[in-house]
Amino acid sequence: MASGELDSAPQRCSVLTKISNGIQHALESFFYKLGHAVGAHPGWTICIMLFVAGLCMVGLLRFRQESRDTKLWVPPDADALDHKEWVDKRFPSSARFSFFIVTPTEDANVLTPSVLQELYVLHELVLNVTARGSPFFKQYQTSWEELCFRRDPRHCWIDSILSLWEFDRERIFNLTESSILSELNKANLTDPWNGGMFPINNTIGGASYDSRGRIVSAGALQIAYRIFTNESFNDNLGELEDQRADDFESHVDIIGQRSFKTFHSSVLTTYGFSEEAGKAIQDDLTLLAAGYILIILYVCLNLGQVTRLKHRIWLSIGGVVSAGFGIGVSFGLCSAFGLFYGPVHSVLPFLLLGVGVDDMFVIVSSYESLPEKAHKEKNIAERIGLTLKEAGVSVTVTSLTDLVAFLVGSTTVLPALQSFCVFAGIGILFDLVFQVTFFTALLAIDGMRVDARRDACCFCRLPETYSETKCCWPWWPFKSGWLKRFIGDVYAPALMKMPVKIAVILTTLVVFSFGTYGLTMLERHFDFKWFLPSGSYVLDYFSNQDQFFPSVGLETAVYTGILFCVILYVQLCCLHGY
Repeated sequence: MASGELDSAPQRCSVLTKISNGIQHALESFFYKLGHAVGAHPGWTICIMLFVAGLCMVGLLRFRQESRDTKLWVPPDADALDHKEWVDKRFPSSARFSFFIVTPTEDANVLTPSVLQELYVLHELVLNVTARGSPFFKQYQTSWEELCFRRDPRHCWIDSILSLWEFDRERIFNLTESSILSELNKANLTDPWNGGMFPINNTIGGASYDSRGRIVSAGALQIAYRIFTNESFNDNLGELEDQRADDFESHVDIIGQRSFKTFHSSVLTTYGFSEEAGKAIQDDLTLLAAGYILIILYVCLNLGQVTRLKHRIWLSIGGVVSAGFGIGVSFGLCSAFGLFYGPVHSVLPFLLLGVGVDDMFVIVSSYESLPEKAHKEKNIAERIGLTLKEAGVSVTVTSLTDLVAFLVGSTTVLPALQSFCVFAGIGILFDLVFQVTFFTALLAIDGMRVDARRDACCFCRLPETYSETKCCWPWWPFKSGWLKRFIGDVYAPALMKMPVKIAVILTTLVVFSFGTYGLTMLERHFDFKWFLPSGSYVLDYFSNQDQFFPSVGLETAVYTGILFCVILYVQLCCLHGY
């Protein structure tokens, strides 16, 4: 029994080896024929691939963005979406808020006549805001009276300490400190402007009390202005917007950042938060652009040798363009299929460019590794065929591995990640296609240039006396192939020494141990303030809110249908008591 198992093991290995060798031989044969065809007709190959890229990028006509959280991060079949649709239909939200928090500049108390009088000046500035549309686009003019959210036909809904005196200028400018405290310490304090109980906990922060529990001072005041909004969906940006409300709030943000004599003001609006978060994204995009430039420079300096004949700067740029075509085809096809572009998709060009650059180096390295005899005796078509025979299998295996990983990721229920994975998978596939066709055709043309001994910059024929020891740029500190020589002559021999092996293994184990320990301390936490850049004026508002209004949190609402049963109504009242 054991002997039979031992005899069958080599047979199974032999079968698997034959299958593996058969697949590899088929791939090598395919890529040799492809490379030979590309090398024989590089011009036609470039034209065909340009046509394919252009045809696929026609799909960009259907390009659309998506910024709504419910469309990005909530599964399409989630109950929460059904609940939101039910609430939006029966209780549509039509209000936006502009918040101010004021803190005293000198005294530690905001409950003084001078502060309230200047607060009234701020109040008048808000009421006098007039927003106008762009003269080049949509023209309109709107004011506070047109936009304010009204509780009744006479009153706009404003939560402010000034509502206790019904925003009456004469009464406010005749206040004394004692009359202010007397008003605030009334039992069952009501709001004569808005009706109902005065929201003292949301309006007065950092309050101090005497021995009888009466307010004697406060560290901050919060004011909330409600405006009516009529949002519409912007197909280009994939988000809901109200241009009139945005313009109005942009003026409110300017008011909130003004300097006042008796208090410091911090402001929060929907528009302001969005704009400040957008600035942080723009800063990240700047760094991302710098990353693109560094990658391109690295490719230009290292794809070839630093000589007039073999530095390959134009081939490097062509390779980056080839990766760009892969990105464009991905965006075009995915847009044609109806997939959206979300916030996480901004890293896709960087990812696909990295994959394309890696394929470029593999192909060029394979070309340079051909025997010197092959470069002298074989024509460019045969050399490109031999190059792809070796490199094609390598780049295909790595690309298909990445493709499968992203295809598995596309099975997620989160729409944003699903779309991202499909974009990335198609991008990697076509990145491979363009590297083994478009870029390889450029490599064939570059090989013809080298055979003709033409300058890599201006393509003029080099003199017969030219020697490869002469460098294109005399100031360049490294000799040609310095990185390859460093790895081959210094790094690799050192890595083969036993002490170095032991040190590498021990270092790896130590780093892995620290990483594992850190993994046990991993915590999940999210704060929307992370979207804001440091130094943002919106962060000042949140800082004041955390300091003076720590008990004010997010509102929670419970919605029901019509309650016909008295018992259910009583139970709902009991729930409110909690």
